[in-house]
Amino acid sequence: MWAIGLALIFLATGAPWAATGDIALTEADYSVLGKLSISGTAPPGVTVELYDLNGRRLGKSKGANFSLMLDSGQLADVPCAVRAESGGKEALLALQGAPAVC
Repeated sequence: MWAIGLALIFLATGAPWAATGDIALTEADYSVLGKLSISGTAPPGVTVELYDLNGRRLGKSKGANFSLMLDSGQLADVPCAVRAESGGKEALLALQGAPAVC
């Protein structure tokens, strides 16, 4: 139960949190221009799948320093946080510029 509370604290503060292993989200930002920017790090050559907290796939990226940019027309909703996943490892990061309901 404490792990869920800890995860919520990290989401609330926007602190990067790598749940396991070598994947880390370093930026998740939604700009006033309607652009979602996600970046992070992973082992070289690894493909990282990116999701919102509802499990909707946002896209994928590959490389030691991965990134993904989407505009508002490519999103169903502006997410509260994003999740990166690869090979059973994941990272979670609260979105800067997220809606007030988050």
